[in-house]
Amino acid sequence: MSESDQILTTLREMKAQMYVLTTAVLGGIPEWVTIQKACELKGMNLSTVTGDKRLQPRFGVPDKRESTRKYWKRDTIIEWLGVVGEGDRLEYAQRWPTEYRMINCT
Repeated sequence: MSESDQILTTLREMKAQMYVLTTAVLGGIPEWVTIQKACELKGMNLSTVTGDKRLQPRFGVPDKRESTRKYWKRDTIIEWLGVVGEGDRLEYAQRWPTEYRMINCT
């Protein structure tokens, strides 16, 4: 990786971290977050995210479920908000075992 690529990667990571911190401090992320609120926080289209589990926090696996609603913890959402590009998405995917991703993304 060239020096300019490393600088761009670092800047992208810093931008994501600033967004997460700003959202957490100014927006007040609740302790438990629905997919609707998560999409609102990230500025993503709800139907796009609900239609593709790969775009959801933890590949669509909630931290808790009440009736048919999925909820994720604040920390899970903050981590997910930092995933901003394809490179970040691949890195995020590597945190989960292959079997986990295969089961939850089919």
